[in-house]
Amino acid sequence: SAAAGDRRQRLGRHALQPEALQGWLRLEEAAAGEGITLSLISGYRSPSRQRDIFLGLLREEALRSRGREYTLEEIAAGEADTLIEGILAASSIPGYSRHHSGYTIDIGDLTTADDYTDFARSRGFAWLSADNYYNAKRFGFLPSYPEGAILQGPDPEAWEYIWVGEEYFKKSDF
Repeated sequence: SAAAGDRRQRLGRHALQPEALQGWLRLEEAAAGEGITLSLISGYRSPSRQRDIFLGLLREEALRSRGREYTLEEIAAGEADTLIEGILAASSIPGYSRHHSGYTIDIGDLTTADDYTDFARSRGFAWLSADNYYNAKRFGFLPSYPEGAILQGPDPEAWEYIWVGEEYFKKSDF
């Protein structure tokens, strides 16, 4: 039998908790009504997948900056600390990502040619974030790392939102 906490549902290759999936589908439909094509870039991410992402970034940055990967001994000796701190500014370590919950999504805007990391410059972001994130909130989403938030995780990520539920937002909250 499946674990009680594992109720994730799939949308293509992405898995989300059922409530977050329904919120995403309504959000996506409302954006389409405004001529904006939002894309689900990422949903649930296992700690194992997060580990692969983190180690891939460390490998990539080491090759770029020094021409070779760090050995485990070099990492343990602190020689990779500066590189690791740079990676932590934009990526979480396994076990600490909000994506592990199945309630967090990364969003892209297909109406632009930009990468999802340029979401802050897209029509989709302008639509989602207008009026204190009105369009995100009315479908139950909050920005995970909004501009101006400090010491709570990676640098602001305009593309990442966490589903908390529409019932937490009353008209007066907008």
